[in-house]
Amino acid sequence: MGYPLQSGNQFENVIYQGSVVRLYTLPKDPRSDTQLQNRRFLSDITKMRSTLGVWGKGVCKLSMGSKWGTVIYQAIKADIGGWWSSALDDWESFSEENQDGWRGNAPYQATFNDNGKIFYALARVIGQSVQEWGEYAWLGVLFGEEDFQAALDWWTDQSASQMFAGTYQDNVIGGNFVGTWTAVAGMGFDGSTITRCANAANQTWTFVYFGKKLTMSARHDSLGGTGNVWVDGVVVGTLNQYMGGDPWFPSGEYKQTRTGLHVMKLERLTARINIDWVAVQ
Repeated sequence: MGYPLQSGNQFENVIYQGSVVRLYTLPKDPRSDTQLQNRRFLSDITKMRSTLGVWGKGVCKLSMGSKWGTVIYQAIKADIGGWWSSALDDWESFSEENQDGWRGNAPYQATFNDNGKIFYALARVIGQSVQEWGEYAWLGVLFGEEDFQAALDWWTDQSASQMFAGTYQDNVIGGNFVGTWTAVAGMGFDGSTITRCANAANQTWTFVYFGKKLTMSARHDSLGGTGNVWVDGVVVGTLNQYMGGDPWFPSGEYKQTRTGLHVMKLERLTARINIDWVAVQ
């Protein structure tokens, strides 16, 4: 409109979008007690959430997408399902000893609000969110009053059930079983167990691991059958556990393009299939 560039609050009017004149107003920041508390609350949630380890972040991303942090905060802000308010009510019923346990185990200590309360309530909302919105609901862990050490272990990737690089026997893999799966003693390598499905339709075993490559081994014998191996929703191979000479050779190796949290599903096709151990790299 022919005016020189204007900026700052020394002018009463400024040009807006090239053609509209509006009165300059100074943004207000009354710093009320409510606003300050809300900011401190947001700061506490953000800082506590930022300490979540790679496993927990992977679970959240797998369940809620790459914007999982925003999803969690909005769930708290809106008190979806009453998860946040229920967690705060639970906290008030805890013994002082157990409250101190949560405070001492809080992965972030320098919070404006009670760090134990923030840690417990946030962990509960994360667990509820994973169970509610994730395809893999069993990954949502709901910790109770005395579970402050288990919560910290999960939060910092130390829980024994979480599979990072290493070798894991069938009975510690965990996951989600559909149909009938039985631990059979003495049939695994060195006399360990194998986990074997029933000879029936709709038998699946789904579990997660953090890594890039997974090797699976099982017993091969005259009762062995065939099955599909799914990784991240895609069939990547077919097992054949019928005989095969050495009963302990690896059933298959499955390498992904990236190191991260992956979902593996073993799906029975014929006869019986099993797992003795898996190795994650």
